[in-house]
Amino acid sequence: MIIQIYSINFALIVYTLTILEIKKLNTILTPFTVAAWPLVIIILLTDFVLIYFDFKPITERVHIFLIINLLLLWLIGYIMSFFSKNSIEANTTDSSDLFRNVAQYQLIVIGISWIAIIFNFYRAYSLVQAKGGLWFLGDQEFENIMIQGPIAHLVQVAKVCFLYLIFTWKHARNKRIYFLTVLGLFLAIALIQVKYHLFWILIMSFLFYNINKPVKRQLKSAVILMLGLFLTMNMFWIFLTLVWGTFSLGNEGVWEFVFTHFINYLVSAPIVLDTWLDFEFSSPDWALFTVFLNIKNFIIGNANLIDPTKLVSHGFIDTGPGLKSNVGTAFGVYYLIGGYYFSLFMTALFSFTAYYTFYKSLIIKNEFLVFLNLLLLTLSALSFFVQYFTLLSLYELIGIYFVMILIFKSLSLLKKFWYAS
Repeated sequence: MIIQIYSINFALIVYTLTILEIKKLNTILTPFTVAAWPLVIIILLTDFVLIYFDFKPITERVHIFLIINLLLLWLIGYIMSFFSKNSIEANTTDSSDLFRNVAQYQLIVIGISWIAIIFNFYRAYSLVQAKGGLWFLGDQEFENIMIQGPIAHLVQVAKVCFLYLIFTWKHARNKRIYFLTVLGLFLAIALIQVKYHLFWILIMSFLFYNINKPVKRQLKSAVILMLGLFLTMNMFWIFLTLVWGTFSLGNEGVWEFVFTHFINYLVSAPIVLDTWLDFEFSSPDWALFTVFLNIKNFIIGNANLIDPTKLVSHGFIDTGPGLKSNVGTAFGVYYLIGGYYFSLFMTALFSFTAYYTFYKSLIIKNEFLVFLNLLLLTLSALSFFVQYFTLLSLYELIGIYFVMILIFKSLSLLKKFWYAS
């Protein structure tokens, strides 16, 4: 009973802070709300329902740890809002109009997209042929191979192309070709079987078209997004049963496998966090810089690259009946590195950066700020699960996007001067 009281109090605190932020900003798509509400849903679902199906509860100390971090995330953003009145009042522009100038290069992006699609599917086809069957698509070795080498980097190009096509959809010359290309990119990215790749682009696409909409419209769209993400997660596991040859509509074991893995994926991080709270300072203080350390090692010819997953986790921990997980929220990772104070420091740093970008992107309309705002909001929305600062893919996505947009803007400028002369 005490856990349920903590859960209700957690939800009421988040609800109160959300109402205050809505009255101030007139939006529910802020770094705080997108970070807090997934946790509210997970906590209520776990502590009121799943504990009766032998899932571990989300303990009192986890509630306290998370709400302290969320309060700090909200407080910094709320204080900053008093210095950002102009940006709040300017929150009306349709972001898709920003991409009018770069939309003229859509055929180039479509061409690059299909190169990425073909190469990705050919690589998967080659691996299946070499291993002797579709069953290999459901093997962990397949994923391990696909997330390394040129294909892994080409997936980042595919993600940027996907976002470009979504951002410029309003200016598409041929909607049918656009749709087929976006679908092809979606399937090519899904083929690598790393879920966060799809989650990033889906959440960023949702935010792009809803961040300036009325709150009621945002709520309706958020429900649709959640259903879409849930469907995407379940399709991964249904696909596995298909390639394993075990799928059947009437097979209860298949649906039990899909449902339990979906639920575990959704709720496991705050459950695991309880164990992580016994291991402060257990990760090295340089853990968040592994990407840059690996780049340095690569440049100097050191083949001993660091695996960040071994530094920001404590292995697989029991979460429910026959279920385990190795993730414990973004806040939990910071705790492993430096305890309570470092977790609060990282939350404060992220809050300042995310809210500063959020406010600036509303008043200074350009393709770079809009992208950074969407990305930081996405990282905030997924903080209930894990942090991504130790992944090269995060920095590749930013770099590829910036280079692509910079090239297109430079070409537009050159064309303008050419015609002017």
